[in-house]
Amino acid sequence: MIDFSFYLAHYLQERILQKCRNVEIYIADNLEMHMVEIIVKDDARPNDSAEKLSLPQDFIDIIHRTKGSYKALQHKGVHTLSIELSQKEDSFKLGNFSSLLSVVVLGNPKVQISFSFISPKGEFVIESRNIIEAFSSKELMEKRILKYMNELIIEEVEKLKISL
Repeated sequence: MIDFSFYLAHYLQERILQKCRNVEIYIADNLEMHMVEIIVKDDARPNDSAEKLSLPQDFIDIIHRTKGSYKALQHKGVHTLSIELSQKEDSFKLGNFSSLLSVVVLGNPKVQISFSFISPKGEFVIESRNIIEAFSSKELMEKRILKYMNELIIEEVEKLKISL
């Protein structure tokens, strides 16, 4: 089974390094179709080209090994990466994505990050600005905030997940 979390967190960090200031992450768990869809949208710098959205080959290989597919698009200043992964064979897991997302959010307080987990059971949304505004910059560096955010994401996603 492939742990997809590292590749996804790495992609997020790369996009942030490209000077993106707004990132939206959607994970849709669809049991009926045995698919998980992951969508990442971010604001691009005006001089970004479509080539800058290309994925590392190891990321592409992981997607193909899970019998998945992806599209990387740029339109009107928005980069969109859409990944569909098959869950028919339990070929992947999101692994420690909650911890990695927490590190990306807390390590980039000037970037607005929105994370949504969607399933037929409901939706969980967390906005980085709510976390950033709730704590001082000194508190954001404390391990307890990382632990709090990680546990919050795990708890809420556990309530909603179906096939992951």
